[in-house]
Amino acid sequence: MDILLALTLVFLAILLLTELFYAFRIPVVLSYILIGIALSIPAVKSAILGSGAGVIVTLLADLGIIFLMFLAGMQIKWNQLYGSSREVIAIGIFGAAVPFLLGFLLMKSLNFSTITALVTGIALSITSEGTKERDLLEIGKLHTRLGSIMVGTGILDDMLGIAAFLAAAFLLGKHVFTPVASPWLFLAFIAVIWLTFKYLHRIIVFEEHERKQTREVSLFTTTLLIALLFAVFGKLVSGTITGALVTAFIAGIIVQLSLRHSEEQLIQHHFEVMALSFVVPFFFIETGLQFDFSALSVSWPLALAILLTGTAGKLLGALVAKPFTKLSWQQLHLVGWGLNSRGAVELVIALLALRFGMIPAGVYSAIVVMTLVTTFLFPLALDWSIAKYPRIMSR
Repeated sequence: MDILLALTLVFLAILLLTELFYAFRIPVVLSYILIGIALSIPAVKSAILGSGAGVIVTLLADLGIIFLMFLAGMQIKWNQLYGSSREVIAIGIFGAAVPFLLGFLLMKSLNFSTITALVTGIALSITSEGTKERDLLEIGKLHTRLGSIMVGTGILDDMLGIAAFLAAAFLLGKHVFTPVASPWLFLAFIAVIWLTFKYLHRIIVFEEHERKQTREVSLFTTTLLIALLFAVFGKLVSGTITGALVTAFIAGIIVQLSLRHSEEQLIQHHFEVMALSFVVPFFFIETGLQFDFSALSVSWPLALAILLTGTAGKLLGALVAKPFTKLSWQQLHLVGWGLNSRGAVELVIALLALRFGMIPAGVYSAIVVMTLVTTFLFPLALDWSIAKYPRIMSR
């Protein structure tokens, strides 16, 4: 099939499924993964992606990972970490540690390797902010105390998960980083970080005084350049795509800390429009494309075990934090369901782990299934909790 026609069909599927999922209040990220899973069927993949479109999808997917990590860095709400710091830290730590430990023990008990057990535990320990925030925003509960705690603990879990993955890979000799750069290149990267901190605000102020159309193009180009520049340096310094993802995440944090809130919102809006509508969907499509039906058909009990372990770990982790919070048991139960919602950073880690041979295809597919189900469950748990305890989000 012609490449242009193939990409047009993919975008048509994205549009139709996104609208359908949004109408039924189902996280739209699931639609992207399902498109990828459909494209992974051999006959469909051969017909649509067999003429070179697959290479373009992979390229867009790599850009999607970089931009997703950049957005993750920009969207960290530090005030939500500070606002209820004791509760956020307690729930975040237990909410990450308990599912990590349960996931690790599950995989070791099934005779998987240590690195596979570690990656699985890390994937279970992470949560997703985007899907959860949208659900809370739609019912007007995002900025409540409980909503802020949910988002804050998720932020903490994501940062702990990324750090744990990099540390585990390094300690076990998996070359997600293979430094090939000279010290001068590293120093140049430090200089780029310093210059961004010092001059980004002035650049944005200058661009805001331009005419409207020119200003918007300039803001978008500036944001795109920063994300790509940091990613390029990260890849050159580390020798792998993993470095690009880490530095893209750092770039997002630096951009957020360098700007006033109004400037940050403006620049984030322009970048989100492009990234979330054009390239980020292809990362999730690539996630689905790597889905292995044959491996999962043999290991569906493993997928069920990972799903149950991940869900139980998040719920138990939130409840175990009770002595360190003023939240009721019902509120902690709902927070646990919020932490159980996944669909972003853990998929980045799982896809990287698959590419580097750290997990087999069956385990990767089981993690994707876990992501699909847990992301779908949170809106249901949220509606049920509010119906049963109408004041649960207002106390």
